[in-house]
Amino acid sequence: MSREECNIALLIGKKLESFEEDGERVLLVCDDGSAYEMYHMQDCCEHVAVHDIKGDLRSLTGSMIISAVEDVSGDWPADVELDYRPESFTWTTYTIQTAEAVCIIRWLGQSNGYYSENVYFGMTHKPIQLAESPSLE
Repeated sequence: MSREECNIALLIGKKLESFEEDGERVLLVCDDGSAYEMYHMQDCCEHVAVHDIKGDLRSLTGSMIISAVEDVSGDWPADVELDYRPESFTWTTYTIQTAEAVCIIRWLGQSNGYYSENVYFGMTHKPIQLAESPSLE
């Protein structure tokens, strides 16, 4: 899949039409036909995934996005408890807001410190919906 990295602020003024989220990536499709993806390019021995989503992505659909911000931090959030702390970690938080709702997507990247823990936001292709083929009965 071809991607062009960009700033999440490009979402401001757009309306979210649909989304997909599977823990490894978040795909946002806007009503103007543009599509964007949050993802990590896996190298070897790191683990980067969506840790949690505060709010409901569905609540953002159909309304104009008025704020879209990325925050990258090496500080452990006070509201997250784990039995252990990884040797190296990076929190990447995306906050997307409309007049009616706000959604916060938090990614946690973990590694031994050698591998990238980055999350990328990039323009991608809108997924193609194949029409059902007619029955040949």
